Amino acid sequence: MLLNESVPLESVRIVEHSWNLDDLIEGRVDAITAYSTNEALILKERGIPFSMIRPLVYGIDFYGDCLIASGEEVRDHPERAAAFLRASLRGWEYAMDNIEEACRLILAQYSQKKSFEQLMAEALAMDELIAHRFIPLGSMNPGRWRHIADTYSRLGVLPPDYSLEGFIYAPDDHEDEARYLRQLSLGLGGAALLIGAASLGLFVFNRRLANEVKARTRTLEELNVALQMEMGERLVKERALAASVEEKTVLLKELHHRVKNNLQVIMSLISMEMDKKPGEKAAKQLIQIRNRVYSMALVHERLYEQGDLAKVDAESYLKTLAAEIINSFSRPGLAMSFAVHMDHAHLPIEQAIPLGLIVGELVSNSMKHAFSGRDRGSIELSLRERSGECVVEIKDDGRGKAPADDRETGHTLGGGLGLVLVDALAQQLGGSVDQAAGEGYRTRIAFTLAKDTGA
Repeated sequence: MLLNESVPLESVRIVEHSWNLDDLIEGRVDAITAYSTNEALILKERGIPFSMIRPLVYGIDFYGDCLIASGEEVRDHPERAAAFLRASLRGWEYAMDNIEEACRLILAQYSQKKSFEQLMAEALAMDELIAHRFIPLGSMNPGRWRHIADTYSRLGVLPPDYSLEGFIYAPDDHEDEARYLRQLSLGLGGAALLIGAASLGLFVFNRRLANEVKARTRTLEELNVALQMEMGERLVKERALAASVEEKTVLLKELHHRVKNNLQVIMSLISMEMDKKPGEKAAKQLIQIRNRVYSMALVHERLYEQGDLAKVDAESYLKTLAAEIINSFSRPGLAMSFAVHMDHAHLPIEQAIPLGLIVGELVSNSMKHAFSGRDRGSIELSLRERSGECVVEIKDDGRGKAPADDRETGHTLGGGLGLVLVDALAQQLGGSVDQAAGEGYRTRIAFTLAKDTGA
């Protein structure tokens, strides 16, 4: 992860892990590797603020705990190996479907190191990560293992000509494939319904919350003038208002959290489709779709994690989004540099989503077309804000505009579904698009920041 972000390893002092969380709390180390289902929950329970760096955001998507068997065991005792796998999966399925019973069983027969409440919190966090209602327990993604092996190969831990043949144990590929297709179809349909319902509910809830907060704020101001002599009654009313707003804030955060999780499920399903090794054109289309979903999921993740539930920090959002898209289109032999120049600006959700989709389309367009046949390239992303007027610019040092008869291999200024989508989204922002090609390709989007309505 450090190498992916161009952090020199000699600038970091790595010490042996003590597995003692107090080392981090008391400042003996600056960071530790930890489980989001364990140490993060402990820090939250103690009320200790912390920041979590997610490797997935930086292109590191590894499996955690896995069952490992030797080749000799599988070859000499195939029935025992298959039975052990079936029993393990049945145990996990029962535990995840009966979380409370499993936690009580652990306390009664195995370990009392954690309380029942701590075990429940860990199990619920694990259930969210596993998403077993959409992805079968025990699923092994060959593409994900290739990504892990490629990472170790780049670090020199594995040879360049490594092979994963026979690495993943599959006692009945045909049965697993049929079950996977059934569950994939159900999962996609269910996720689509959930996303539609959650999005509609979020829109209606936002409007209703904004109107209610405005109305309550006006009422409070009138009471402050009229009830100067009755401070006790005013204090009661203020506390009641604060409790109401806090309750709605919790509900709004939960809606952002659920929308983000459902979008991440769709991204996982798209990634599983990509692992089937479709043709090059289909693979690029799947990557494009995944990146569009990711741009929307990232908005909801930022709103959920930060204190302001109405606006997104533009620099953090657009930088993370563009870096993920560049990484998704990376290929061997191409060295990319990525520069960001951002003014401090916050975008309301109704502008953050279309702008994120625009940036995603343009960065994807550069990665697909600008650097064909080259071993290096650069992309620059900038945002300038003056008195509420925003200008976002994306440019590369690639091939620029393609000849009229070669629109499939280079940029085009007017054609292509992606650029049609950019124009439509710019209109949604109430802005304009200016494009130019020469020694590279540059697109500039200008729009006015939405005024703060007080919501």
